[in-house]
Amino acid sequence: MRKNRILVVLIWFFLLVLFFLQNSYKSIIVLSFFSIILIIDILLFIFSAKKYEVSTHLKSEFLDNKKISGQLTLKTTNRFLFNQVIVNYMLVNQLTNETIKKQVSFFNLKNNDETLNFQLQSEYSGKLRLEVESIKFSDFFHLFEVSGIGEISEEELVIYPDSYHFEITPPNFLGDANQTSLVINQNRAKQGDMFDFKTYEVGDPVKNIHWKMSMKEQELIVRELSEEASHKQLILLETNYLTTDSKVSNRSIHALVATFVSTIETMVENNQTITIGWLSQTSQTIQVETISSKENLQLIEKCLADISYQQADGLVWHYFKDYITQVNYSRIIYLHPDLTRGNFNEFPQTFPIAIGENSNALPNTTHIHAEHYEADIANLII
Repeated sequence: MRKNRILVVLIWFFLLVLFFLQNSYKSIIVLSFFSIILIIDILLFIFSAKKYEVSTHLKSEFLDNKKISGQLTLKTTNRFLFNQVIVNYMLVNQLTNETIKKQVSFFNLKNNDETLNFQLQSEYSGKLRLEVESIKFSDFFHLFEVSGIGEISEEELVIYPDSYHFEITPPNFLGDANQTSLVINQNRAKQGDMFDFKTYEVGDPVKNIHWKMSMKEQELIVRELSEEASHKQLILLETNYLTTDSKVSNRSIHALVATFVSTIETMVENNQTITIGWLSQTSQTIQVETISSKENLQLIEKCLADISYQQADGLVWHYFKDYITQVNYSRIIYLHPDLTRGNFNEFPQTFPIAIGENSNALPNTTHIHAEHYEADIANLII
């Protein structure tokens, strides 16, 4: 705007000098014509400056290669001709913070709705916000401008990746697809599916990011592994046991459950977040829940009501093992009856706790005696 004003002033000054130097009819005509046009332009702008009430409507659809085709409909009450409309709109990827800004301008030659067609392309998949940033009106010579007043619209879209990992097991966990996922190539995914798309680590390019589409919320959820690593703790409850002594087994299981509950309550009281895991009696699959506050403690009841206690040669641990390979926990507390066996060396962050009478049952394991488990709980590393 400022450059245009300077340019117009210089042209008018040049014509004025030319008029005084030549003092001819031609110079008078040119100077007069230019001055009249300039005055008309300024007057039109002044009288119409308060009449620019606008509303916009965005409509968009996906094309190939993450392109978005859109329409912007502009309504204005201005009745003066030869005024230029300048529309600034932008596309913001809320997943990667990628921002694409565009500007389009046209002359408002008719007193009706104007529809602008445009195309934008986002480099990344993600949740996008398409919005009109501003609408301004200027005079013919771009000397002055005024912002439009009215309703400015925006729209949210989701661009899916061209290929994704469809999660099949475990059903309630979002983890490393190399372990438990089936890779399916799709040109475009459908709303409501669950995704596990690559993994993001601090320092990686933003393309490699961990995200999924929530089946319940119907919205994009961004999860970076850095948020799920160093400070996450897991407590696992083993309920398979190898003993025919019902006295010992009942006492051990009682101590097992009491330790499980007390450990969770102690952590919550110390403002720690804990993830609990158990083998479901109904589905025979691993279930996990995260407890972060006292309000979530009712999840313990859900767990205890769904536990399957049984005598078996195998351990629930092998279910847990598959789960642990996909999660970066800082510490894993593994509670199990006295006579079970398990190889915990492959997971150095594991903190095995044996519940029972036989203190020599498992090497490299913290033991809690079934008779005085309450006192032993206080010695746990919390």
